[in-house]
Amino acid sequence: MRAPERLDHDLGRCLRRLRQARDIPLATFAQRIGVSCADAEAYENGTRPIPVRVLRRAADVLGVSVTDLFRVDAVYDAEVSSTVH
Repeated sequence: MRAPERLDHDLGRCLRRLRQARDIPLATFAQRIGVSCADAEAYENGTRPIPVRVLRRAADVLGVSVTDLFRVDAVYDAEVSSTVH
């Protein structure tokens, strides 16, 4: 099992990659998930744990399930899908 700090970092990295793959600016993403831009950035950096209610909104905005955000290969999938048209 991964340490909580590592999980926050991995989850944040996944959020950032998925958001970027969908060309959603950070400020827009923050607004859509109902948090400040600073909070969204802290979630993506893994410096602040993301609350479950916000995680659910983020998954909805990104068009994935919450469980997809915890998949090891989700970051790779996001990068591949953003290049396939």
